[in-house]
Amino acid sequence: MVKFRLQPIQSRNTFDFTVLAKALDWAVDKAGASVINMSLGRSKKDYDTLSSAVRSTFEVAIAKANTKSVVVAAAGNEAKPDTNLNDIFYPAGLEGVVSVMNQGKDGNLYSKSNYGLSYSLCAPGESIYTANGYSANTSLYHETGGTSIAASMVSFGTALLKLRMQIEGR
Repeated sequence: MVKFRLQPIQSRNTFDFTVLAKALDWAVDKAGASVINMSLGRSKKDYDTLSSAVRSTFEVAIAKANTKSVVVAAAGNEAKPDTNLNDIFYPAGLEGVVSVMNQGKDGNLYSKSNYGLSYSLCAPGESIYTANGYSANTSLYHETGGTSIAASMVSFGTALLKLRMQIEGR
């Protein structure tokens, strides 16, 4: 298994979209990925600061991935509505991407989830018990949440649905 490490540009909240485009191409061309989860993103305001060449390269990679895969992305955790276009989270806001908001334990939209009609689905993403590493022969677990967790739930469900359809010959 090949892992891509996204190198920080300025802070822990940024990453290199050129490297991400290469990772998408690799996932589709080399790994044959049928579902791609992107639990990451930037606001449109920040996305628009990228050069047009970088945005174009990334958007072409998304479009290419969508021809063979389902691309799932997190909607972001800043409690921002999409009514201000600069607050839409990318790549979740790109056409063809299944974008996921975060549902709380009470069944309602979680208070920190970005939200609005720019996003596709809402999935469980509060107080999810999950693995958190491994230390000295001890598995570590903890509760976590957010749109990244919700997006991983949707990615898993999508993979199961695609597998079932393949088995049933659809």
